[in-house]
Formats: sequence, structure tokens, C-alpha cells
Amino acid sequence: MKLKTIIEKIDVWDDWLSAYKSFVPKFIVEAKTKTDWKDWDPKIFHEFFEKSAGQCVSSLKQGYFTGEEKNKLKDNWSSISGLLKKIAENQTEPNWDNYAELKRIIRRYTSQDRKASTNRLIAALQPELLCTIVNEHNLYELFRYLKKAEVDDVPQNNGGNWFKNSYALLQFFKAQLPEYKHLDIITYPWQTREYLMEPANNQGTLNLYNMKIADLLLKKKQIILQGAPGTGKTYTTAELALRIINGNNIDSNNREELMEAYQKGVKEGQIVFTTFHQSLDYEEFIEGFKPGTEEGQISYDIEPGTFKALCQTAKVQKKNNFEECYKKITNDLFTSEKEYLKLKTLTGKTFGVSLNQRGNLNLFTGSPLKKQGSLTKEILYSGLNDKSQYEYWFSYYKGVVEYLKSNYGLYIGEEEKKNYVLIIDEINRGNISKIFGELITLLEADKRMGQVNEIKCKLPYSNEEFSVPDNLFIIGTMNTTDRSLGHIDYAVRRRFGFVTLESDIKYIKEYYNNLTSPVEGLLNKAEMLYHEIEKIVKDNSSPEFLYKDIMVGHSYFMAASPDELELKLEYEIKPLLVEYIKDGILTIRIDDINDLLNNLEC
Repeated sequence: MKLKTIIEKIDVWDDWLSAYKSFVPKFIVEAKTKTDWKDWDPKIFHEFFEKSAGQCVSSLKQGYFTGEEKNKLKDNWSSISGLLKKIAENQTEPNWDNYAELKRIIRRYTSQDRKASTNRLIAALQPELLCTIVNEHNLYELFRYLKKAEVDDVPQNNGGNWFKNSYALLQFFKAQLPEYKHLDIITYPWQTREYLMEPANNQGTLNLYNMKIADLLLKKKQIILQGAPGTGKTYTTAELALRIINGNNIDSNNREELMEAYQKGVKEGQIVFTTFHQSLDYEEFIEGFKPGTEEGQISYDIEPGTFKALCQTAKVQKKNNFEECYKKITNDLFTSEKEYLKLKTLTGKTFGVSLNQRGNLNLFTGSPLKKQGSLTKEILYSGLNDKSQYEYWFSYYKGVVEYLKSNYGLYIGEEEKKNYVLIIDEINRGNISKIFGELITLLEADKRMGQVNEIKCKLPYSNEEFSVPDNLFIIGTMNTTDRSLGHIDYAVRRRFGFVTLESDIKYIKEYYNNLTSPVEGLLNKAEMLYHEIEKIVKDNSSPEFLYKDIMVGHSYFMAASPDELELKLEYEIKPLLVEYIKDGILTIRIDDINDLLNNLEC
């Protein structure tokens, strides 16, 4: 397919293009001629350095510089203006070094890596060299969509280098559309991405829908996949989690490789899986006192739950060998005959540590030294990156960290930005408001750590200040047919995006068409069975339920042999429909449905 074939189907965004043509040339002039930001045309400066939405290049909203970051950039303008001038003066060849240097300097004055914000500035300064898709994730999508649509001569993706990818794509569009003026091309890369995101416009793109869900998750920070049994909720979470931690650079059609990558993410701690249930509470999920024994006596330590522990891991964004070093010191403490190991705080004060039965460190302070509490592994790990979290214990955990450096080779390297995903299966089986407690407000995207409306709260057990890191994402799954589940109130719903996965016969067709050893006639049998079950559900569903929320999922009709399909009908589909009747989801009598089910054959 020729790129021009797609372009001819797209209506240009004239208002956006008009704003672009008006502001970008003026921006380049200002960057070339003005040294101090105060000398800039106020409208131009506001458009590119202060405006977070409705921008002429790309609207970033909450992903843009915070107010504090903008002030720091202004205070350090002299380190930026020279590079802006260099980039603006060159409109013929890309200068990768200048791009990288400007990115490095801006990163110095921001609380997190504002990649898209920086890319946006450089793209506006180089309109003939770089395209206006400034989000790295979105740019990769365009590569993928073009190849899925079998567009001719699509350039190779340059890995994670946004600048080279942006350059390659814009030059590709210019080469494919030689009769178009440059400024008339600039809107097409993004609009082509939008066009190809629609499955109807891009045949064979089964997983584009999942890419759109991943986009929603990136913006909203937490979503819930809801649907009837067998619609692929748990199946989809693995793909979504990988799209978040690895970007869209995955082959979702190769399930074996996808699950191998998923297990790697679990092993490395970037993906954590848990299941909610009726008895789960705040103390297990956030933090609480956990009983144990120490020297024959019952003791209680404040320990993090699943969510808090993952938040602390996500906050530490520096490469380190902490796990290896902590294992060494605990092994040495375990075999030591001394009551405790003597260490020094940064001010030279003596304290001691020993190993307790939970694998944490007992803390000995005072004069003489007496056991006063404990330093958990979590406190030590969090302390690698964040001084403010544990101010009461700061001198002690810093003393342990320094000991690990000098005696076990602990290193703390450069910042390493990673995303983390918490998968909560059966999320509505727990009382979500009770489990999250006061932290439910902190989940909102604009209230996360480093965001413009960041909120911190003091945890009730540890009295620590806590906020949810911006690089932590939550994927929940919810069965829409189970009426015994806990109620999800509006306060919770407002903070999650809800995505409904529906039963769809097209997935059954794709499954059988992709079998390495297909059985003749098995697809037809599966399709006939699907339609028969569909008729039963449609004709007898309760008015309290939408059909799409209760139709038996497509996975129930996928089998490698006639015998397997028969077993699924007898021991999975039929019992599920009987349960539907008992729960009032289907209004037919059990005796009547038994007659219908007994007549079904595979």
C-alpha cells in the first residue's frame, strides 16, 4: 500500500495547522535572537514554555512541566538559551549531540524525565527535520501501524532513540509526498496514526484495541477490565502490563514469547500480581503490624503490604546491587556470635544491628545500647533514593547503607526510569474503599508524585509521608456477572478507567485459523455452538443485565479437538449457564434449560 492512499482519506486539521504555521516560525526567530527569557515575545514564550494544553505542536496537559519546574528553567535560562539558538539556526541537518545535551540540561531542573515536553521544544525548533509526535510511545505506534497496514518502504525503528525515529518518519512522509509543501505535511504523521488506530481502517490489527487500552492506562494510571467469564480479561492483562513496562515493542501475536517476557517482568519485580478477596484489608495491602517471635517473645513490626512495597520499589529509580549486598550482611549476622554488629551514624554516633526472624534488622541505640526497634529491608531500600521518607530513622539507615558500601560493595548508579504494574485479579471481590483507605485519592494521575497537584498523606501505623509514584500503573479485572461481589462506589469508579471486554466470535475464528494442526470442520462446530448459546442467553437474559455483560466468553469455544470442545460444553458452559439461572441472570427455569442444553451437540 502507498502512504498516499491513506493520506487521501484524511481530512487535515485546518485549525491546528493554522496555529502551527503561525507560532512555530516565530518560535524559531525568538530562539535565534533572544538571550534572556524575559525578552521573548510573551505570547510565544507562553505557547511553548508555559501552556500545558491546546498547544500548537502537541498538547501534553499533565505530562508538561510543573509550575516549580518552569520556575527552575527560568532561573537557569542561561544554560538553555545557547542550545536553543544552536538548534534553531540549523534547519538542514539534525544535530543529535545538541538534542541530547538540551534534554540532559532540562532533566537537571525537573522532578522526573519530561521526555515529551523536551521533545516538543526540539520538534518545534526543527520543523523540517522532526515530526510533531512527541510522545515516544505514540511514535512507536505509528511505526507499528504502518507496517501492519503493509505500507511500502516504511523505515526501520531506531530502538528507543526518539530523535532518530522522529527524523526517519518525517523524511519518509516527505519522500512519499514530494508534491506536498513541508508545512502541509506536518499534520499527517499524527493523523495517520489516528486513522490506522481504527481496526476498520487497518485489516489484521487484532491487537490495536489493546494498544488503545494501553494508551488509556498510561493517561489514567489505573483501569479495570470488566466482562463475562471467558472474554480474555486475565489473558489481556499480561499484554497490557508488557506494553506499559516495555512500550509497544512487543509481538502480541506470539503468545509464547509474550508470556516469557511477562514472567521476566514478574521475576524482575516490575509486574506484581495479586487477587482481592472479601477478607483482604488495609493492613495486608498497605501496611500494618505483623506478629512474630524474637528470642521466644511475641513481637510486632510494621511491615509494608503489597501496594506500599511496590510503591517503594517504583520510587527507587537508580541502578543498584542492594539485594546482593543485603543478602551478604544478613548471612554474616546470622552466623555471628556477637549480640549485634556495631555501626556509626553519619555524625559518628554508635548504634548496633542484629538479624531478626523476619529477615529485618533489630536496631540497638542509646547508652548502653539497647534494642529499640527494627530497620526493615524496605526502609533501607527506599533510603537509597529518598531521604524524606523515614526522617526518624535517617541517621541509622544511612549508617547501614554506608556500611554496605564500604564492606559489601554496594553501588548506587545513574537514574533508571522504569514503569511498574500491579495486576489485581477479581478487584471487586474486595472492599476497595476499605483496602485502599485514605490512599484512594492519591491514585489520581494529577495527584501522583511529582505532578502539579501532588498529594502526600501520613500513614497511620508508620507515620511516614506517603505518595504514589507516577510510574506505577494498576490493572484490575472484574467479572460483570457475579452479583455476590462487593459494591464499587462512585469515588472508586471516578479514579479508574473501565474497559469492557466482550465475547466476540471473530476471536474464535482467528484461534482455529492459527492452529498448527487444524481439525477439519471443528471451526464450524465451534461457531454453531457459539450461536446456539448466544440465542439462549439473548432470549432469556434478565432485564437487569446487558447482553454483552453476560454472553459466555469466546475462550469457552476454543479447543484443539472435538473431544476437548465436548468437554468444555459439558463441564464448563452448561454449569455456567445453570449458575446464571440460580443468580437470576437468566430467567429460564433450570428444567427448561436442561432440555435445551441436552440437545446441544459439538
